Amino acid sequence: MAVRLSEGAIASIMQGEDVGTPVLQLVTTRAIATGNGPPRYRMLMSDGVNTLSSFMLATQLNSLVDQERLKVHAICKINKFIVNILKDGRKVVIVMDLDVVKTGDVVGSKIGNPVQYSEVIESVFFPGIYGSAQTGIHEKFFQLLIRVG
Repeated sequence: MAVRLSEGAIASIMQGEDVGTPVLQLVTTRAIATGNGPPRYRMLMSDGVNTLSSFMLATQLNSLVDQERLKVHAICKINKFIVNILKDGRKVVIVMDLDVVKTGDVVGSKIGNPVQYSEVIESVFFPGIYGSAQTGIHEKFFQLLIRVG
């Protein structure tokens, strides 16, 4: 059974749009020391178009990492998440609930050729036209040049 990622979901999440329950791929995880509490896991996620390293796993889901169900290349359906804005303006996506649709060892590799999501590029070069990132950033830039030219 082929699994399709929710292309454009990362840009939509970062723009505050409703994305329902997106299907994303885990690229990497990194444990972050928290002192006396349980570890927190920072995740680099991909929607097949973009990657974003600002995903944090809620501690109640740590068992997925501990049991090795959530590891590199896993396909995940994100059932519940919240976006927090830090004091410096950066956004962090806290994953509150997810289902591992396919484990990483079954998938075996990265899907697509995603590029790092950049809110700065989007807001400076494409205010209001970037949309849901269904097309690449270069295509949007080319469309903008045609309009201006």
